[in-house]
Amino acid sequence: ASHILITPSVSEDASTDEKKTAEEEALKEAKKIIKELKNGKKRINHLNQLFLYLLSLFYTYYLEYLKK
Repeated sequence: ASHILITPSVSEDASTDEKKTAEEEALKEAKKIIKELKNGKKRINHLNQLFLYLLSLFYTYYLEYLKK
């Protein structure tokens, strides 16, 4: 498993509100990245399914061709 560390960009002497805002931005960025990774995984799964379907069609037609 891979881990991605996203930390807020804020100095240590920042106010509590600035730190909270930076943490919220970091959380938004993390959620965005997770969503993009999940969407990419779904696309890969769909492509794999399509490839297997096309491969099975090819195999079926190839077997029919060999019978002739």
